[in-house]
Amino acid sequence: MQDSTSVSRLEKTIDNLYDGNNPVYTVLLASSDNVTSQELALLLTNDGHTVWQTGNGAQLIETFDWQQPDIIIVDTDMPVIGGHDATRLIKKLAGDSYIPVILMTADADKKAKVRCLENGGDDFINKSCLTCNYELIIAKIRALMRTSALYRKLEQQAGALKHHQQMIYAEQQTARHLFEKFMHSDVLEISGIRYLQFSMGMFNGDLLLAAYKPTGGLRVMIGDMTGHGLSAAVGSVPTSEIFYSMTAKGYTVSDILLEINNKLRRILPTGNFCAACFVDFECNRQQISVWNGGMPDVLLLDSKRENIKEKIGSCALPLGIIDGEALNTSVVYIDIMPGDHLYLCSDGVTEARNKRGDMYGQQRLLDSIMQQGGASDAFDGVKRHFEAFTADAPVSDDTTLVEITCSRGLIEHDSAEQENPQEKERAPTAWSVELHLDADALKETDPRPLLTQLVMDVQGMQKHRDRLFTILAELFSNALEHGVLGLDSALKCDHKGFIEYYEQRKQKLASLDSGWVRITMEHRPVGCRGELHITIEDSGKGFDVRDGQAGLSENTTHSGRGIALVRSLCKDLIYEGRGNRVHAVYTWDSCDAPP
Repeated sequence: MQDSTSVSRLEKTIDNLYDGNNPVYTVLLASSDNVTSQELALLLTNDGHTVWQTGNGAQLIETFDWQQPDIIIVDTDMPVIGGHDATRLIKKLAGDSYIPVILMTADADKKAKVRCLENGGDDFINKSCLTCNYELIIAKIRALMRTSALYRKLEQQAGALKHHQQMIYAEQQTARHLFEKFMHSDVLEISGIRYLQFSMGMFNGDLLLAAYKPTGGLRVMIGDMTGHGLSAAVGSVPTSEIFYSMTAKGYTVSDILLEINNKLRRILPTGNFCAACFVDFECNRQQISVWNGGMPDVLLLDSKRENIKEKIGSCALPLGIIDGEALNTSVVYIDIMPGDHLYLCSDGVTEARNKRGDMYGQQRLLDSIMQQGGASDAFDGVKRHFEAFTADAPVSDDTTLVEITCSRGLIEHDSAEQENPQEKERAPTAWSVELHLDADALKETDPRPLLTQLVMDVQGMQKHRDRLFTILAELFSNALEHGVLGLDSALKCDHKGFIEYYEQRKQKLASLDSGWVRITMEHRPVGCRGELHITIEDSGKGFDVRDGQAGLSENTTHSGRGIALVRSLCKDLIYEGRGNRVHAVYTWDSCDAPP
């Protein structure tokens, strides 16, 4: 029984501690000492907490399993399962969750206190003097619960971070899948072409493209975009798109080089470019043409890999550095014989280093090739030599190595059997995609080629490529330049105005630290026809739609002459909201080409 002095002291302590504003917890109290248990239960209950009481260790474990309390107070001296054993079991059951446990012990010596902590206890109290230490007990409980709250917060943050990382990884996998669909060609898997390609990150900045020409013959391109990862891979999309589409249409190497150069010059940030090498195999001719712009030497060896027949070094600047016709597109013509071996590589091979820092170099590559002689698995031997050299060294660049064995079967091609899958037009289907670009993304990324290619890949609207690109280009340019950057198209009234306009565009984009553009595309099938709904919204201040809507088709200063062209291509073109949201509808027929 408690005497009147103890009860009075307890009530006074409770009055001093409880102010009605302290957080409340669920406390699981385990003790076979009824007096001690009742004293603590009264104190904790009057402090606002919910208290569950058990009399032995087995009940403690059972109650913990279904109650999941916030904090546990355990008497070390209990029947069935002792307090120390019960604490160890509770900590095991809690797993990664943090449930504070305070052990009550009658022993005041140092060893007893150490034992409490070693068996999983987070703190201890001496139950022999509970009546004089209520303030300390409440303080310890609150201190442990602050630690528990911090642990739970860290646990939540870790879970949120893990979820965010999983989402990013899933999005990267999706983006990587799309990039690979855009750029990979089944032609690379034919007999006569062997290659090694790997990247230092999720996305590969090296290009390896191969396609047959309509008139027969094979064209291979190897490229190395500036940088690594996604920023490099984004530039690969328009490059591969141009390569495949223009090769399929019969354009010359010079035409393709100029188009890729101009495209990259327009869309890539200053200082970004694509070193590249083209090899063109002519049908029924024992001759190839080679263009090398900034890549390691192209090597041609005889059938036994004993002699170097040709070594073609770089003859031009990489693509995307200089404008237009200034690019040197001259090719080198080389005679070949059946069985000759052609080697192309990116500088990820020649500049690779071993763990001592030694560079692999072109000479070591050449020596490795010639050591293989006429072996049928020579390329595998070269791969093993390179991988052994770079073993245990960090990957510092994307890497591509290609061996092409010259033969008639390599370049013979039946266009009817090898129909370009990009040219297949599919029946209209329902799909949608959304892309949100913040300030940093707007500085580095041009979404127009990516979205145009996505439509081609998903829907196969190849005949409509140019029209869709024009629509996206004009609407996106207006959203970025007039919406986000706040440029005035009235500047483009003469030649000097154009220069000033694009200088302002460059400066404002470089200093952009806020703003966004959101692009949504939704395709709806309507019988054998399709409707592509394109919505582009920006963070700009917009314009008065009521005043500007009628003038959109009349080339107002807001939108420029491009909007009139877009309106002529679309079924509908409507500006919404405060003028910073435009909705365009482009219709097409799966059987008919656009007029």
